[in-house]
Amino acid sequence: STGNAAMNITRPINSLTVNECNFYTDESLTSYAKQYMVWAYDAKSIVIDNNTFDGGGFCRGAIHVGDGIETANSNRTVTIQNNTISNYERGIQVASKFGIVEQFTIAGNTFENIAPSSGTDNPSATIFIHENATADVVKSIDVTNNIYDSCETIVYAEGDTADAIDTFIGSFDGNKLADETVLTSDDLKEYTAYSNPILAKIGEGEYVRYATITDVIDAANDGDTITLAAG
Repeated sequence: STGNAAMNITRPINSLTVNECNFYTDESLTSYAKQYMVWAYDAKSIVIDNNTFDGGGFCRGAIHVGDGIETANSNRTVTIQNNTISNYERGIQVASKFGIVEQFTIAGNTFENIAPSSGTDNPSATIFIHENATADVVKSIDVTNNIYDSCETIVYAEGDTADAIDTFIGSFDGNKLADETVLTSDDLKEYTAYSNPILAKIGEGEYVRYATITDVIDAANDGDTITLAAG
């Protein structure tokens, strides 16, 4: 039990397998802890299978798939499957910016009450895409056969990525709410949120995200045309 990182691996390793473990916060924890239960900074292979994670409503996240380091592992694989993840702000954090993740699978997990930690209004999601993550590194996240119970947001993306689903999510199949409602790829859009909610382009440029309309205006030059995306 912990209020900090229970398993924090800060050096490059070849593989990490976590199987049939119970992770939970100490009952004495009564305030927000900005940590994760499993944090593998750089592993060529990560398998997290058939575990129980309970953050008690005070811990930031269950699993942090680390940034990687520039000179270490490439062609990485991540499999997170058959876990129960409850009472966290972030179920799985994706922050990889080094070491290409060729295969990333999130399958057969049950996410329960993934919501802002007690006493905060922090963003929360079952898959939290950190601003460090890039599409050049995280090739595709396949999300299949998961169950979502009391989870307002499935995907949350920081930064200026225009469309997190198109950029990071590969397949989205067989996922359900706790009441057996099947979620489609179109439904996923309704369960996706952004740190920068304003989607706009300046002139003939690409659409990118901004925190506010003021930020869009500040980024433009005199005479530029600003186009806001529908919605």
